Amino acid sequence: MHRFFYLHTNASTPRVGTSNRLFTECGTSGFLPFPNSTCERHLIDRAGRSSSGVHHVPDKANEQTEFDCIVVGAGISGLLAATVMTRAGARTCVLDKGRGVGGRMATRRRDRAVFDHGAQFFTARDERFLLWVDDWQELGLVEPWYDSPHSGVHYRGVPGMTGVAKYLAGELDVRTESTVTRVSYHEQGKRWHIESADSTILTSALLVLTAPVPQSLALLKAGNFVTPERELEELKSIGYHRCIAALAVLDASSALTECNGALKLRGGPVQWIGDNYRKGVSPAVPSVTIHSTPAFTEENWDVDDSVRLPKLLEAATPYVQANVVSCHGHRWGFSSPIGRFSSDAYIDPERGLAIAGDGLAGGRVEGAAISGLTAASELAGGGNHA
Repeated sequence: MHRFFYLHTNASTPRVGTSNRLFTECGTSGFLPFPNSTCERHLIDRAGRSSSGVHHVPDKANEQTEFDCIVVGAGISGLLAATVMTRAGARTCVLDKGRGVGGRMATRRRDRAVFDHGAQFFTARDERFLLWVDDWQELGLVEPWYDSPHSGVHYRGVPGMTGVAKYLAGELDVRTESTVTRVSYHEQGKRWHIESADSTILTSALLVLTAPVPQSLALLKAGNFVTPERELEELKSIGYHRCIAALAVLDASSALTECNGALKLRGGPVQWIGDNYRKGVSPAVPSVTIHSTPAFTEENWDVDDSVRLPKLLEAATPYVQANVVSCHGHRWGFSSPIGRFSSDAYIDPERGLAIAGDGLAGGRVEGAAISGLTAASELAGGGNHA
């Protein structure tokens, strides 16, 4: 079943470069397609499927440099923002310094085992996010992992947490291993200039920054962009916990039978153990992901893995009750935000700027998603950037 949604805006001033056509062809009379358009070329449902069932993938061979919207960060926040803008008709590009997409919705292979080593699950309470999750379930991209009487259904990605991100990226112009070093706004021309470490310069009318807030602010500062003092101080107050992940391959299935292999702990060095085998992420080889508490992380951030990982394994042994075959570490410098912004995204409509991500909207995967969706919809309905 195809479901379409619209965002009310002022039709007299189309917002994004190619969106002029959407207003005239659709005759929407004051509605900008959100997150899809029902125009002839844009009959795409929210799951990225056209009316003919074809998944739309852009031609990435022709790498242009001028866009209607550029998104920095290919986590769930950035990918959803880019998806909304793309489906509304905006020429959109996503830049990320990493080798892959997903941000902390990350999955990796080690020693034939598979690990979700960042975000372990997500919940969905907000109707705006639930609509997307419903489609992802229909497509087999997510499924319930376990249920909690306090926080409801906990979903996992299929085959891993990065699955949704890879699916969304397939519809977009995503350029990985692109380290943005500075963003600057040029009043003459009303364009953003996005500069990368390889000296590439892209330009756009709209800019969405979804990297961790300190990194986004650093990019703006490097470009001498002046953020209003009150909002700047609020953004600067958002901090992040760090986390150390131990990725352990086991010789047998763990003893984590409750909640299908999910265990939250209080006190001690470990705050989370997730059984990737019971979860369905590592069906061939048993493995667990162990996350450290903030206190342990700060005490051991610069300590060698050969010292800190055994401490995490020792603390997890009573719950895992299996022998460790091998173990690898990973450090998350921006694991979970401390505090949040006063709204779901920072928006500067006059300059076409949005700052989004989990640091602004509550710290969960759902918060990051809502922040990205908010950023895209607010910019699409903002000042005249045609």
